[in-house]
Amino acid sequence: MKIPCVAGRASGGEVRSGLEDVANDSRRMNGGRVEAGTVTAVSIGANAGHVRAANRAAVLRAAARLRRLWGPGLRVSQPWRTPPWPPGAGGADFVNAVAVLPRLVPPERALAQLHGIEAAMGRVRRERWGARLIDLDLVAAGRLVRPDAAAQARWRRLDGARRRAVPGGLVLPHPRLGERAFVLLPLAEVAPRWRDPVTGRTARALAAALPLAERLHLAPLGPARPVRRRGPVKPPLANRRLGP
Repeated sequence: MKIPCVAGRASGGEVRSGLEDVANDSRRMNGGRVEAGTVTAVSIGANAGHVRAANRAAVLRAAARLRRLWGPGLRVSQPWRTPPWPPGAGGADFVNAVAVLPRLVPPERALAQLHGIEAAMGRVRRERWGARLIDLDLVAAGRLVRPDAAAQARWRRLDGARRRAVPGGLVLPHPRLGERAFVLLPLAEVAPRWRDPVTGRTARALAAALPLAERLHLAPLGPARPVRRRGPVKPPLANRRLGP
């Protein structure tokens, strides 16, 4: 049964705004000025649309709504094509991006706002890891470690079927952050110097530590419109050697 392509119903103004914002953020990315301290990071994804363009539009629409809530300081990566999650789940490829705000939004407030955007865009939570019209996950909130370092360590050690357990509350930063290329590559693009408060490793270092095979499964979809570059063109982040 086909899933209705509700994601493609973004208003023209919202999608155009999202396209322009992503293009403008792309021009500023190489500086990587978002530092390790007080930042709020959000992963944005969609795969319920019939075609990639619909999922891309959903991601851009969500980014535009988040920017209206959090202000023009929000920086958004370019969209990336990523395999379905979890591995082997089947279904359409995702379009993913990461948004970073260089200030702390209290996590409970941030989570409520993200759920509000999802609801406004028509998401209904029926099953975990099913096809998602839009999915916004709070990845990190400043240097906060929730609920505490010991609980973080327990969540990060889970293996096999136990990884599907649902936390009873917020776990920050996301305990699977270091394993998820669809979060780390966009995050390293827009905030390479951000540091995981648990491991102390930068987003760039975490991305570099991913197996090459996982990085090659992702593909950057490029900025919304051509960006004039100065100097040699670098290969996509997924395909090049990353430093610490």
